[in-house]
Amino acid sequence: LGLVLYELFTGKRVYEAKSINELMQLHEKSTPPTPSSYVKDIDPLAERVILRCLEKDPKARPASAVQVALALPGGDPLAAALAMGETPSPEMVAASGEKTGLRPGLAIACLAAVVAGLMIVAFLGNKVSWPAQLLHENSPDALAHKARDIIRRLGYTARPTDSASGLSYNSDYLRYLERNEKSGHRWHQITKAQPAAIYFWYRESPRYLEVWRWNSGGWVSQTDPPMDVSDMVNVSLDPLGRLLSFTAVPPQVDPASGALPPPDWTALFAAAGLDPASFSVTEPKWTPLTFSDARAAWTGVYPDQPQIPLRVEAASYRGKPVSFQLVDSWSRPERMQDFQQSTGQRVGLAIVLCIFFAILLGAVLLARYNFRHGRGDRRGAFRLALFVFAVRMLAWLFGASHVPTFNEVFIFLFLAVGQALLFAGILWLLYIALEPLVRRRWPDTIISWSRALSGKLRDPLLGRDLLVGALFGIGVSLVDQLQNLARVWFDEIPEGGALDRLLGGRYLIAEGFLNGISFALFITLSVFSLLFLLRALTGRQWLAAGIYLLIWVGQAGFLGNNPAIDAPFALLFHGLSVIAMLRFGLATLAVSIFLGGLLYPTPFTSDFSAWYGGNMLAVLLVVLAIAGYAFHTSLGGQKVFAGRLLED
Repeated sequence: LGLVLYELFTGKRVYEAKSINELMQLHEKSTPPTPSSYVKDIDPLAERVILRCLEKDPKARPASAVQVALALPGGDPLAAALAMGETPSPEMVAASGEKTGLRPGLAIACLAAVVAGLMIVAFLGNKVSWPAQLLHENSPDALAHKARDIIRRLGYTARPTDSASGLSYNSDYLRYLERNEKSGHRWHQITKAQPAAIYFWYRESPRYLEVWRWNSGGWVSQTDPPMDVSDMVNVSLDPLGRLLSFTAVPPQVDPASGALPPPDWTALFAAAGLDPASFSVTEPKWTPLTFSDARAAWTGVYPDQPQIPLRVEAASYRGKPVSFQLVDSWSRPERMQDFQQSTGQRVGLAIVLCIFFAILLGAVLLARYNFRHGRGDRRGAFRLALFVFAVRMLAWLFGASHVPTFNEVFIFLFLAVGQALLFAGILWLLYIALEPLVRRRWPDTIISWSRALSGKLRDPLLGRDLLVGALFGIGVSLVDQLQNLARVWFDEIPEGGALDRLLGGRYLIAEGFLNGISFALFITLSVFSLLFLLRALTGRQWLAAGIYLLIWVGQAGFLGNNPAIDAPFALLFHGLSVIAMLRFGLATLAVSIFLGGLLYPTPFTSDFSAWYGGNMLAVLLVVLAIAGYAFHTSLGGQKVFAGRLLED
């Protein structure tokens, strides 16, 4: 067949001989001239197939005429390459597969499902988003104003150079409710402002607040930088703006002398919304963080919940308060006692770490092998790493606490660049390790992904996979909301999600959008690596999917507080991810993970005038914009309506 094709394409015989013996010698010892030496514009695919047919070793030739037909121009070169045992090039993978997206009717149905799914997610989120319900009355800006007012009333009137604020969960209280509250009122308790399941913290300093910890992401926290500068103040408030704790650093050198003025504790009680007359004096037990010359303590109960005992500790220096703290029975002395995980949590964490390091070690070995043998889509890996690096740097620019100091330029900037390079490097490593194997054994899953990396962002197949990914992402978020609804039904505490996104637009951009993209890509490649490894080991796609689901369902059973709730929903959650990847590929999985992570912690409300309503609308608009772009691209120029809408 190769001899015939050679003559058909070139008009020349492969060998010209005067006798049979001469012809046999030419076949055995000489290499035929390439068809392109006769025909300059011959299709490279046709030339490659012809030369494969003329290989000296029969094992190197195509196994059947079907393979030849697929490999010729107009056939399916990807299928032919796989059938002949070759590894298709990244360009061949991107050029293969369907050239159209979705039929207009199906595209409209998918877009309508996205809109309907968003409405359902928003409806359920309004029912179970307890951080939004708890923080409904006061925005972070309003709480920061209340904190500054309390600081001034307590005698600290100097204008600060820098300030920072944030929201945090009261983890000790939530763990106490999970372990000790058996009355069926956990949901009722966490939606109360007192005791506070969520608190707002605010700190100010006469110097710029420069973070110390390398893993802080450049964000100021309650403990970073440490309270070691005179006149630093740290305040925490409940969602209604009542004082929970207060810490101030006294002067390092104090020229004042004479008799110590008596402390006035009433201002602290007033800021906390407590009546001193209802509390009894007792001996102090909790040592303040800073130096003090007077201490006091009282015991009593919460005004709105008299069944809960409360201890108040305070300290002052020369009459000015330097420490105040509401101490509950569940309060943990954090400077003395670290949080201890349960056995199930330790086992679950060990499973996750083992999986992560196994993937990372395997990626290092495979990447080294592929790099040394010249395999791998280096251009695609570089583009992916460059994109992730840019996204991480933008997230740092938007989210970090920036200060005009030497350290900002020569330490924090370099640290941010290093972390972004590390993250981008890990993704580059995973991609170089995995992509050649996938391209050889499972190329159908990366066709639209390869087109996206090659810059074909208006490709109809890519549009189809993005639209389906948006649908799966909403499905993932819906599973999360249903799981939280089940937790409320069974009186478990639902997860609240990241609170940083409630702090303002720049935090939503940094954490929700930019870091969300980079983490979605990391999780996508990690999930894909694990599933591909299981598929290679078992040789069966369905068996690999089953083992993958078993791993994560077991992990949810160990880490979860209620395996009867967490395990079934883990099966649903990861089942959707497996279906998205097996049926549509890597691009669909990445979009679904990104949108699921974006929607899940979003505070939903039917009151658009709520202070966090803007965040909710921004997230919904981003999801709709992605779905709209994917819908338009998936049509590939097809008209939504075949005829004119209005006709005579």
